[in-house]
Amino acid sequence: MARPRSEEEVTWVDTSALQKRVTTLLQSYPPKEQLPEPVYTWRCNYLTFPSRIQSGTNCGLVAIRMVADYLRRHHIPGGTGGDSCPLATAKSLGYTLQGEMFNSEHLAHVAELCYGIRTMVVDNFSAGDIVQHIMAGLPVAVPYDVDPTYGPGLLGGRRAHWCVIIGVAWRHGEQSGPPDLRTYADGHWPSDTHPTPPSAPSSLFLVVQQPKFVNPMVWPYPLLEASNRNLLAPCPARAGSGQYVIPKDLGMLRGKLILFYPS
Repeated sequence: MARPRSEEEVTWVDTSALQKRVTTLLQSYPPKEQLPEPVYTWRCNYLTFPSRIQSGTNCGLVAIRMVADYLRRHHIPGGTGGDSCPLATAKSLGYTLQGEMFNSEHLAHVAELCYGIRTMVVDNFSAGDIVQHIMAGLPVAVPYDVDPTYGPGLLGGRRAHWCVIIGVAWRHGEQSGPPDLRTYADGHWPSDTHPTPPSAPSSLFLVVQQPKFVNPMVWPYPLLEASNRNLLAPCPARAGSGQYVIPKDLGMLRGKLILFYPS
């Protein structure tokens, strides 16, 4: 896939490339030397989702823009990509100065105003909330604390960031041959099967799109949940700079996610 050079350029996922990437990443959990015999087979439901690259601190606004792109292509007849200006809207409401969004309710409100989509902010979310929504072919936005590779970190909220969950994957069974991945797109399943994800969060993996990279990532669900619950307080230097709208406590991010629905 060609890398988008800015937020204004959108690249849609290459299904074949996504399947290969997800397969490779899933096979890295656990490391090969720890794999039991027989090895696992996998099931994955993912969304054919777009990429946009953030500029500055506007990760949340870019996230909802990608969501709008997806919903208008797949769920709204005759829809087109998101073309409104969420930054101007968020500024006019006093939610942000430079694009930063440290409040889940505010981000959901901007998505509704700019793109006419419906949202629901879930407090104290569970793995089941994510699975149910993805299996219906709908995206989920989650704030988390990033490590240096933009994976889930535990920094107490000093590097809060937004991502969009675009898929769920799980171990389906065991086999003696090479690892096998069967994928299903946008909530569509073969007529003779409807695989059931695991009830145990420890067995669940997430396919994630975030506004720093074109290619999706794969993370174990417990890592993302722990990172989200770790959103306690912002970086003191940023909070005291006067350049951002940042609360002293990150309670409007911690434990929360946003579910999106077509209008």
